[in-house]
Amino acid sequence: MPRYLAIALDLAAIVERGYADPLGGYYDVAAPPAPPAPPARPTDPVPVSQAALSDRTKHVFDDVLPGANAATALLLGQLAQVTGDPSYRRRAQATLEAFAGSMDGAGVRAATFLAAARQTLGKP
Repeated sequence: MPRYLAIALDLAAIVERGYADPLGGYYDVAAPPAPPAPPARPTDPVPVSQAALSDRTKHVFDDVLPGANAATALLLGQLAQVTGDPSYRRRAQATLEAFAGSMDGAGVRAATFLAAARQTLGKP
């Protein structure tokens, strides 16, 4: 297996494991770690969790960089073509479907999304 294909497969596995939303798409930050055990004594300070510091969002529109979910769908579509594994195509389609309703009127900010849709659906 070519080295860069192995890296792409590892990247896809990391994204799926840490960033996937069961309702579709991917978050911009990984899932927070499991909450720590409560303090042994009530006077011990309680650590602030990562979730309390930031909200997890799902970006699809292009801005200065390509939209993260659109780029992820593009990666998954490319992996489906290269590996022949249909699970990558299904994941790409689920990601595209999660955001299809918000594309109306997006214009040039939907360029990566449309490229991913074209590649995943195999339509010109």
